[in-house]
Amino acid sequence: MRHKPEKFLRDILDAGNAIRQFLDAHSYEEFLADRTLRSALRYEMQTIGEALAQLARIAPELADRFSD
Repeated sequence: MRHKPEKFLRDILDAGNAIRQFLDAHSYEEFLADRTLRSALRYEMQTIGEALAQLARIAPELADRFSD
């Protein structure tokens, strides 16, 4: 099943919003001390990376907007 680019853009937006919520709710010290929090942030960043990879495959003109 081929997904539309909008699905991957939504995944990126949702993961970015989750990261913002995590960071707004915790201090840097809490981040460093809390392995679960670091794992959650890593998961969301991985989600963004995977969505960008899929986007690059099906809509490279959109993915190029996110380079660097």
